[in-house]
Amino acid sequence: MSNTDFNTLNVTLLFAATRLGLPEGVKVSLNLADVSQVDAPAIMLAEQTLIAARRATSFNMQLHYDSHLVDERNTYALQARIEHQGKLLLTNTDAQTVVLDGSEGDVTMLLKQVR
Repeated sequence: MSNTDFNTLNVTLLFAATRLGLPEGVKVSLNLADVSQVDAPAIMLAEQTLIAARRATSFNMQLHYDSHLVDERNTYALQARIEHQGKLLLTNTDAQTVVLDGSEGDVTMLLKQVR
């Protein structure tokens, strides 16, 4: 029996890069981090990366995190990146904070094109 309890965040990544969507083969990265400490690296709680096998206009992803790592006094944020052939195409430009209260949550993120 494990002492680990995992909770899930369902995350939808939306973007308006092109009307046709992004090309196949883009790398989509999503992570959840504790960003509470000023002047210190964020502490990663969960991350997921996928390579898109088809053109897409959005992505639905799930992050599973250990609830024992969550402190209700801390601040947690999501970061998303979409890259193609090593070049950053899209990312979230605004902080996407989330409340990790133990319930399954749904989050929608709007990614913006990097120029």
